[in-house]
Amino acid sequence: MKWNSPDARCWCLTLMPDAVEETDANRPQADLQAQAQQAIIALQAVSDALVWVNQLGKIQSCNPAFSRLVQQPAPQLVEQDLTQLLLLKVQGQKPTRHPVQQCLQSLEAQQIDCELVLAGQQMIELISTAVCSLHLPRLLILRLSPAPPTADQQLAIQSTQIGIWSWDLGENTVTCNAEAMALLGIEPQAKTNSYQAWAERLHPKDRDRVEQQIRQALTVNQSFEAEYRVLHPNGAVCWLLARGQGIREFGQPVRMVGMIMDISARKRSEVLLKLAEVAWQENQELLDTIMANLPGGVFRCLYAPDGSVTFAYASDAYQDLLGLNPERLAAEPDRFFDLLHPEDLNAWSQIIEAAQVKPAPSYFEYRVLLRQPDGKIAEKWLARTTRFAWAVSGEFVVDGVDIEITDRKLAEAALYQLNQELELRVEQRTQELIASLSEKEVLLKELHHRVKNNLQMIQSLLSLQARAIEDPRSLAVLRESQQRVKAMAMAHEKLYQSDSLAQIDFADYVQSLIRDLRQSYMLNSAMIQLSLQIEPLKLPVDTAIPCGLIINELFSNAVKYAFPEPPSGPAPQITVQFLADQQDYLLTVADNGIGIPASLDLQTTRSLGLRLVTALTRQIRGTLDLDRSAGARFTIRFAQAPESAERS
Repeated sequence: MKWNSPDARCWCLTLMPDAVEETDANRPQADLQAQAQQAIIALQAVSDALVWVNQLGKIQSCNPAFSRLVQQPAPQLVEQDLTQLLLLKVQGQKPTRHPVQQCLQSLEAQQIDCELVLAGQQMIELISTAVCSLHLPRLLILRLSPAPPTADQQLAIQSTQIGIWSWDLGENTVTCNAEAMALLGIEPQAKTNSYQAWAERLHPKDRDRVEQQIRQALTVNQSFEAEYRVLHPNGAVCWLLARGQGIREFGQPVRMVGMIMDISARKRSEVLLKLAEVAWQENQELLDTIMANLPGGVFRCLYAPDGSVTFAYASDAYQDLLGLNPERLAAEPDRFFDLLHPEDLNAWSQIIEAAQVKPAPSYFEYRVLLRQPDGKIAEKWLARTTRFAWAVSGEFVVDGVDIEITDRKLAEAALYQLNQELELRVEQRTQELIASLSEKEVLLKELHHRVKNNLQMIQSLLSLQARAIEDPRSLAVLRESQQRVKAMAMAHEKLYQSDSLAQIDFADYVQSLIRDLRQSYMLNSAMIQLSLQIEPLKLPVDTAIPCGLIINELFSNAVKYAFPEPPSGPAPQITVQFLADQQDYLLTVADNGIGIPASLDLQTTRSLGLRLVTALTRQIRGTLDLDRSAGARFTIRFAQAPESAERS
């Protein structure tokens, strides 16, 4: 006997007795029996269903595979009509005879490709027949036909966009469904393509690897899985995942079936994920570098609902800060709280309790007590900046940074001590200065009092001298000098009576001065009306006295010369103003008298009073303006010295 391969899909068995007679005629009977026994054993082990029928189509014998196929034991199958057991599946025009009956009329081995129905459900595929003699049972080879997919199954396959393919190794052709063709970039009209056409679609860098995997899977009879790229005619590159399984007949691979699916999106995601991993790694390295160079330690602490505390993260800086490495701090979180100063531990607990009610950033300075190698306890100050949040798991999350501030605290303590010493010294010096100032105020008041007394003495001497002078002009000059001395004495008197020894209440001073002048000239309101407009200001003594002398001279000049006898025109009036604008003072003395002749020059006049006014104006660095349009109006403008005057 021999095996032949009519096509690449199945194998059929042909028994040739003539060859046996020619080759085995001279062999001993025992050898022939042994060979026959081996053939029977081989037929029993064949995976295809084998059945022997007589000329009437009655079953005479079968192998175990056929018994399993029809689901009946072999003894019950004997003498059953095979044409009744396996009904013909009719497609299109109904044949005149059953394919089994056709086989029984021929003496030749046949390759058959038809489907029969077992019990109205399973499809049985009649593969081929073999014949030895017309009078001997005919051998039929059958196989369970794969059930075609239902409409729902086909729709499900299409919705998955998975391509199905079958590779015939004998004919070296590949059959694909529409999805597989679309994935491979093959025109839908070509239902079958050569293996080479498929291989040409593979990316050159992937082709050798994939073909090697396929050969290896066929050699060792294993499934294979590969990821590769295919090049579409439009230049697009598509990533595919292929899985396949080889099918063997009589120990030899005859075809391979499998599936392909598009994994381009997954590959793009893998690339993006790889880039993200690289970026994450770079960011992690950057974060580690930042953490290593921070001046303090960074931590994350978790407060569980049961009250336990764990350190989810602690930077390496805590080795220097507390003598605890991150691993030990994570394993023994109580070690940290044992180092806290008792007073600060209670304050930290209060911060946590408040933050659990209303999470808000906090800043906390605390002390830790560290044991030194010599056994002494050293105090270290840390500043903690924290943020709080509730986790979804119910844990209270505390993220913070600890920075050592021991040097700052020592500097603050030293600065505080120095500040206390300075305050004490300032207080002592202040008391000394107050005592000295009080003494100087007493002396200064005494000085002003004596100056005032001296001026009054001069005034008295001038008054005594005036009694001995009979010349009216000389007497007038002496009276003017006496009034000037009195104006200066009055200023010193005001200083002596004031709380301030440096400034004079100028409004009070001018009112006293004008009152004295009216008394000196025996003026009343019926004779000359007086208008005073003096702002309540305090002026330094070196400004108040020149201004007082100017008012004295101009007022006296107006009384003596502005209103001749008998009076004519409007009622006589003298106006004295002292005002302040943003930067300057304005001193004005005006009258509505006969005025000053246009020929009089203030710079060259021989009048002692006007010359004195000009000199005093220069002394206070002012400007003098004379308006002759309606009587005489003297306006003196001078700058306010910084901090030289204040409102009274």
